Amino acid sequence: MTPLNRAIVVAIISLLAIHSRGEAQTNTPANTGIITGRVVDSSTNTPISAATVDVKLAGAKASTARAVTASDGSFRVEGLQSGRYSIRIRALGYTPRPLAPIELRLPSSNYDVGTVVLNAAPVQLQSLQVTGQRQEVQLAPDRNTYIVRDMPTTRGGTALDVLRNVPAVDVDIDNVVSLRGNTGVIIQINGRPSPLKPAQLGNFLAQLPADIVDKVEIVTNPSARDDPEGIAGIINIVLKEKPEAGKSGGLTLGGGTTGQMNVGGNVGYEQGPLSFYGSYGFLRDNRLRKDSVFRENLYQNPMTFLDEGGTRRQIPLMHTLTGSLDYTPSASDALSFETVYTTRVEAETYSVLYRDLNTTRDLAGLSDRFVRGTNHVSSRRCLTSTISWTRDTSSRASFASPATAKAAPRV
Repeated sequence: MTPLNRAIVVAIISLLAIHSRGEAQTNTPANTGIITGRVVDSSTNTPISAATVDVKLAGAKASTARAVTASDGSFRVEGLQSGRYSIRIRALGYTPRPLAPIELRLPSSNYDVGTVVLNAAPVQLQSLQVTGQRQEVQLAPDRNTYIVRDMPTTRGGTALDVLRNVPAVDVDIDNVVSLRGNTGVIIQINGRPSPLKPAQLGNFLAQLPADIVDKVEIVTNPSARDDPEGIAGIINIVLKEKPEAGKSGGLTLGGGTTGQMNVGGNVGYEQGPLSFYGSYGFLRDNRLRKDSVFRENLYQNPMTFLDEGGTRRQIPLMHTLTGSLDYTPSASDALSFETVYTTRVEAETYSVLYRDLNTTRDLAGLSDRFVRGTNHVSSRRCLTSTISWTRDTSSRASFASPATAKAAPRV
């Protein structure tokens, strides 16, 4: 026999041996037990599909085998060894049912538990609490609202710093507020127009700590009730006046490299129809301002020039106290009292250097106006209080009695 024929014969014998061994293993009976049964509804006697059947060997912590019922409610658990087993059947919307323990004895043991009925049970779901956060910018047909209570760029600043971060609003070096480049704007505090002039209003806003401002509303097209003729729009600064449910409070500390220090605190209380909110803010700053003026004297021949350089240092000390008391005896009636008290003491040092220049702009004379220390101290106090009663009906009626007291500046 040639080597090629010998290799062919060996390969054929090997294949026949493997086939015979596999057939022998296939025909060998499995030495395991089987548990079968059927699960139905106790009231309608209809099959329950997708029910879970847990089979656990006595003494074991985890399930030994598991099966799921078919569409006709039947189940079949295979591959079980000899021993004592407990069976537990459960389905969504039904009370779980444990069965009496059964005993499996091999080599051949098939056990049918028969028809198992489950009682329907209501499913109690856990409550779901969804927490949402109000958007920082709210656009509406009549106004744009900017939520600034958590604006990081205004921490430790004033209400003017808040306005500087609101789109379309600008604050110049003299604290004059403008809207889209127009200074003819009405500033409101909590929806009430301020009677102060632009320069005085800027100083007032510089006394309000940023942490008591809740939001800023921009009305670029006021309605007829606001008498919009000749104004660029309305800026409504809404202060934090609504306390959280129960008791609340907060404290804010801030500082800056210019010597700025800001301290703010607030407390709130709400119980039933009565609510109270109060806040206090203190601000100290130390800012240096420089200005330069160059003048030409056209009345002299030859023409001369005057170059002015000024340095101003302002150190304001500002205190702001706000409070609100609301009483709502019913859903349609509300009685409220609001007050804002501010005081400002400012120390100011100002020096000017005059440089007289001749026709060729050479220095011809030098003089100054300078006082060491403080040459100007101003003190301002302002108290604004409002009592209002509002009834919310189809024909809304309201009554407001503002009482405003101001102390004249002392120089």
